[in-house]
Amino acid sequence: MIVTIQPSAISGIIKAPASKSSMQRACAAALLSKGSSIIHNPGHSNDDKAAIEIIKNLGARTEMIDEKMIVDSEGILPVVDKINCSESGLSIRMFTPLASLSDKEISITGEGSLLNRPMNFFDEILPQLGVTVHSNNGKLPIKIKGPMQPGNIEIDGSLSSQFLTGLLMAYSAAGARDVSIRVNNLKSKPYIDLTLEVMKQFAMKLPENKNYKEFYFSHKNAETRQALSLQDTMIYSFTLSTYSPVLVLMRMSSPSFTNKGTFTVAPVSIVAGLSVRVAVSPLIPGSL
Repeated sequence: MIVTIQPSAISGIIKAPASKSSMQRACAAALLSKGSSIIHNPGHSNDDKAAIEIIKNLGARTEMIDEKMIVDSEGILPVVDKINCSESGLSIRMFTPLASLSDKEISITGEGSLLNRPMNFFDEILPQLGVTVHSNNGKLPIKIKGPMQPGNIEIDGSLSSQFLTGLLMAYSAAGARDVSIRVNNLKSKPYIDLTLEVMKQFAMKLPENKNYKEFYFSHKNAETRQALSLQDTMIYSFTLSTYSPVLVLMRMSSPSFTNKGTFTVAPVSIVAGLSVRVAVSPLIPGSL
């Protein structure tokens, strides 16, 4: 086909596709956050579709309405005994620790090149947390059986931050108290920033980030999280302002207070100029 392009003016609005890194983390956080969550401008890549299928297999219910995805969840309640992560490296590394929160034996597999990637870190780390692991000589498929018991561990962050992302979310969901994840040679700090930002958006319990070398979950944070009640949750209305695009996350609950202001978050996690309502708690320092 031959096309001739003449000088002309260009106008209109183009919606940037959602970041796979943001979308998959949002799916995980929505699964762990009991209640209803709304993900605006959800992604539709193969990796995103794999993540959506995984959270459904782990107990979440999803519904697509217009340009948003509604996720209803009561936590990790697997409805199957096998999870397929397709060819998504992030999904296998992030969702395996989350699946280990269940006391049900779950087989985790993938497709394509994922079947040949080494997964030795599961065999090395998860048993330290009370999780039974059976792998194919460090490769997929693997079988795990929890529940995970958060403890002090040390991991290698030089190859990927994706496993750390799963551990941080799993520790948070498990109510980790007075324990640390120590990390050697973390190479992908911006992705951990993204993980922590998504956790914050969903009002998940956050660790203290000690210069990316240690992530400490304190007693205080656990007690604060337990003290949170529906009446203490405030609904804020924000106009987001940035130029780079992607995903807006929203937790829903009954509002007891409304306040307006301007809030700018990392460009990878928002849609420019979109007005949204975000539930946060005044009891959790740094929750927004």
